[in-house]
Amino acid sequence: MHKSKKIIYLFLALALIGLSIFLVVQQLDKTQVNDSGIIQYSKKDLRDSENVIRDKFFYENEHNLEKVRELYSSKYADSDFRLFNLASIKLLEIKLLEDERNYSYRAGFKDLERKNLIVYKVRYSVEFKDQTIEAIDSGEYDFAYYLIRENNGGNWKIDGTGMDYFE
Repeated sequence: MHKSKKIIYLFLALALIGLSIFLVVQQLDKTQVNDSGIIQYSKKDLRDSENVIRDKFFYENEHNLEKVRELYSSKYADSDFRLFNLASIKLLEIKLLEDERNYSYRAGFKDLERKNLIVYKVRYSVEFKDQTIEAIDSGEYDFAYYLIRENNGGNWKIDGTGMDYFE
């Protein structure tokens, strides 16, 4: 076999290997449903949704109302976030909640595809300037944070919080 044919075959083999690796990596970075019907989020979805929560706490500490509102779904973007009374807020932990009971009602209620809803348990500490005007005391709390992709696409947005959740 001629040397040029060997080089061509070598390049073709390397190209096929590279293409195969690329396709496998692309598939791994997609949210999928496993054999049990449980959603397995892509690393990108997990990273992006967690960053929304991190950004929320960062911008609240900065008292940047405009940026905080950008992180919420259209239903909640005009809420009164009461940043005027916030002395400090610190994110302590973010944990993905995998129990399907956290998802079933909300996904059906919102008419969302299940893959466009993600729920985290978020632990944080908060301190208020004037405790007497708040519904909760300064202290440490665990809340479920519900994030959605509105219209079953786009960026992750916070669509609500709650104290009741399943771990």
